[in-house]
Amino acid sequence: MEFSFKNMNAIAVIAFVLFSIGFVEADVKDELRSQLEECRSSFNVTDDEVKGITLKQAPTSQEGKCYLHCIFSRMDVMTEEGQMNSEGMKGLVREIPDIKEGELKKLEQVADKCGEAPLGEDRCENAVTIYDCINTVADELGVKGPA
Repeated sequence: MEFSFKNMNAIAVIAFVLFSIGFVEADVKDELRSQLEECRSSFNVTDDEVKGITLKQAPTSQEGKCYLHCIFSRMDVMTEEGQMNSEGMKGLVREIPDIKEGELKKLEQVADKCGEAPLGEDRCENAVTIYDCINTVADELGVKGPA
């Protein structure tokens, strides 16, 4: 299985996309599925909101925002406390099979730039800020992935 950014303008939600596209090995995919289901069962997020997240539509409900934080924290893109973890995101993108060096460098720039985004005290709101930053910066850098 391969992960591809083709037909996507940006990363959307890193962990969710990695899982939903199915690039990961079966045992890792099962672990991700379990973690995502745990996040889903912890928050009363709608199917439409989950789908919207993959389409670069930030959640608007508090439940959806906290679901997003849950995903990001499980995948080490954010801390439990709600801060961006740039190194965690870089580690995650380095695991994408067959990623081109140029795209990897762009994604690492996304992680660095979003690591500087001003955040508040609410970890769920911070998840949306980081989500929006990832999408915006990835678009600005022209993240496309393998052709």
